[in-house]
Amino acid sequence: MCKLHMKWIDDLGIDTVIDIGANIGQSASEFRQQFPNAHIYSFEPLLVQYNILCEAFKYDNKFVAYNLALSDKEEYIVFNSADFPDASSILSMSELLKEYIVKAGFFPSAETKEIIVRAATLDSMNLVLGHSLLVKIDVQGADDKVIRGGEETIKKAKICLIETEFQPLYEGQALFFDILVQMKALGFTYFGDRDRIFYNANGTPLWQDSIFINNNLLKNGIYA
Repeated sequence: MCKLHMKWIDDLGIDTVIDIGANIGQSASEFRQQFPNAHIYSFEPLLVQYNILCEAFKYDNKFVAYNLALSDKEEYIVFNSADFPDASSILSMSELLKEYIVKAGFFPSAETKEIIVRAATLDSMNLVLGHSLLVKIDVQGADDKVIRGGEETIKKAKICLIETEFQPLYEGQALFFDILVQMKALGFTYFGDRDRIFYNANGTPLWQDSIFINNNLLKNGIYA
């Protein structure tokens, strides 16, 4: 996730951020820069990344981290921890993604190992929310599961930032259109991307950071 700084997003007065798939805090750091007074809740299932995240924000009294995977059920699950941590997921990587990681130079290996992590639903967390919520979801193909487990919370958001794929990078994953349908049912409109689209070597799009805006902010489809 990048290029968050858009004036119209600044104007939303975001006071609460839910950062799902936090990694080591790349997005959380950006959120803190843009929304200095917001409460940030970050979720990261991998322990090494979680510990780095906590260390980075140890002096931030408006930041809370959870060592959890968010999904549509509360249970302990098998999680695919990748040599390239950014590609770790509840789902198994497709051959397309494995090849892309190596050929694009992200990491010399696309191997994974199975670990057990605790999963919960977003709605079960009972987070204290302010008046202007932003939800970011970047969970490597399992975004539909996060949405199903967090519908009531997500409905309260003014804006959602979701990494969406155009081609299957994970086995059995939801693609862009599937997420579009889910978010439309929750009262959101697709509102473009954040100037961050990744392409395969043949020029076809693989994934992007998609913006979804609550329909309550639109009048006759127009953002005022």
